[in-house]
Amino acid sequence: MLNSLANDTVIWDRKLIELKAQNGKWLLHFENETFATADFVIGANGGMSTARKYITETNIENTGTFIIQGEIFKPEIECANFYQLCNNNILMTSFKGISLVANPNNNGALTYNVIFRSPEEWVGENGLNFQDTGSIIMFLSNLLADWNEIYKKLLRSTSSLIGLPTRKFPLSKTWKNDRSLPITLVRDAAHIMPPFAGEGVNIGLLDTIILSDNLTNGKVETIQEAINDYEQQMIVYATEAQLETSKNEIQILRPDFSFHNFMKA
Repeated sequence: MLNSLANDTVIWDRKLIELKAQNGKWLLHFENETFATADFVIGANGGMSTARKYITETNIENTGTFIIQGEIFKPEIECANFYQLCNNNILMTSFKGISLVANPNNNGALTYNVIFRSPEEWVGENGLNFQDTGSIIMFLSNLLADWNEIYKKLLRSTSSLIGLPTRKFPLSKTWKNDRSLPITLVRDAAHIMPPFAGEGVNIGLLDTIILSDNLTNGKVETIQEAINDYEQQMIVYATEAQLETSKNEIQILRPDFSFHNFMKA
């Protein structure tokens, strides 16, 4: 896809800090003290998008679920029994309100996610030190105390761990209509949602298809009309995807829900 674009279409190592309307254009200020101007801005810079505040005052929300992601190199040696159990498939299992999803072939490593509801006492910082891998392994071992030994061996074989609170951006029909210059959002910047329905990437691709078609099909007279039509459609289908995601999140973390399955990687 990159090779199909003209040179310098994509410029790397630019983190947006601020947008400002200046002389009828957007002035973009990046972290490395570089600047650029644009007639039209599409914020596609992720769930914590800097561009979002220019479109809506709605804030991102935690869903109350936490994911701890682990990585194991040479899993065929370090946790051979679990690796063989996966048999080159993605393993998904839930038990007593805790879920684990493992991918045995993620760029040469086995990665897994342990998913659980955040304890009520976790306010702000969760108190887990992800610089201390051993303490996180101990935390997970206690969390999965009732699980089979094969899972505990998986934990003990882990090379690195990170913590990921799950977030969503509640879509609002009150997106600002008085934008001084053309600007919109796509992908996670527009509608970040947890991964529990697998819809995030699909919805993000649909965003770009609809918006790009609106901008190029010659059926609207202005960029703002193209934006308005795209946003009206997006809010409907992305809200439906968020609702499906929320239902799945509640289901897989129910204390009485048990599930074990494999999915082709």
